[in-house]
Amino acid sequence: MPTRSEVVIIGGGAIGLAIALELALQDVSVTVLSRDFQEAALHAAAGMLAPQAEQILPGPMLELCLRSRALYPEWAAKLESLSGINPEYWPCGIVAPLYADNREPVPYTGSQDPTLAKHPCDRAALDALVPNLGSDVLNGWWFPEDGQVNNQTMAQALRVAVQSLGVTLH
Repeated sequence: MPTRSEVVIIGGGAIGLAIALELALQDVSVTVLSRDFQEAALHAAAGMLAPQAEQILPGPMLELCLRSRALYPEWAAKLESLSGINPEYWPCGIVAPLYADNREPVPYTGSQDPTLAKHPCDRAALDALVPNLGSDVLNGWWFPEDGQVNNQTMAQALRVAVQSLGVTLH
């Protein structure tokens, strides 16, 4: 006999699976419909968690991205505990190299919030952070709070987690 879901989610990418996970944790019956889980953008993403390196301008989008970045350690731990798969969250910081022929880094155009760490770097500082950069990199910025996640293991962890919670995937 077919079962009925309280919620049907169309799309089996990161957002669809994350919503399904949170609903299932609240004992909501969920079905996720996806044409092809392997075609979800989650599989093609770079895994950057970089609202500062991306130079998102001040406003609601930056606030959302910064809040999301702050929640990532807890989110990654939750996924690992539910799936047994480490999504490989790495709060490693991100270097944004600049190729302009300047002695000083190009001015940072993102958030000017003084509580957000950002450091201008000359070539010597960049070499200490990221060895073997190409000779065309002259300077840049270091954003120690930005990070990354392995999008492939994140996809696996999400899928295993929702399945372990009884979410139906079609």
